[in-house]
Amino acid sequence: MGSFRTEGKAMGIGLVSMAFIRAPYVMEASPGVEVLAQVDGRIVAVRQGSQLALAFHPELDESVLVHEAFLAI
Repeated sequence: MGSFRTEGKAMGIGLVSMAFIRAPYVMEASPGVEVLAQVDGRIVAVRQGSQLALAFHPELDESVLVHEAFLAI
């Protein structure tokens, strides 16, 4: 995926702004890995236990929703 911005629904958070910079994405999630968000059918956020993996950069937006969700884990 190339660089772009969009809004998407993240499980447990709601609608969040997503800034992608030459973004990779998750090809598939193993059992025990929770898919938190998808954009255009591609997995862009996952969680396993207290670990998060994101294809987007929440630090580039004003919203702190993703940061707050991470801290709440």
